[in-house]
Amino acid sequence: MGLFRKLRDTFRPCRVEDRIDDEFQFHLEQRIADLMAQGLPAAEARREAARMFGNRACLVDSTRDRDILTDAASAATTVALIALGGAAASWLPALRAARVDPLTALRTE
Repeated sequence: MGLFRKLRDTFRPCRVEDRIDDEFQFHLEQRIADLMAQGLPAAEARREAARMFGNRACLVDSTRDRDILTDAASAATTVALIALGGAAASWLPALRAARVDPLTALRTE
């Protein structure tokens, strides 16, 4: 999942729910089609596919929780990298300035 999509989904959680529902529905329909291809009637194929997938609410919740953990790890990594970049951007010029003799620096200006 791209960084832009993660940022967008952070502010629009309903889209995440819609994508999870769409993904679940897609796999359920594929399973129904497979069962019908094996010769089961449509009603029995739907019932069997639903039974094989199990509790839809639990599956959606576990998917959402895993996605949230991934997003939290990405957010923590991003914050750490930004903090590291900020520290380097302020520390390196200060280190270079500390090595210069103040009298020499004033004479050259």
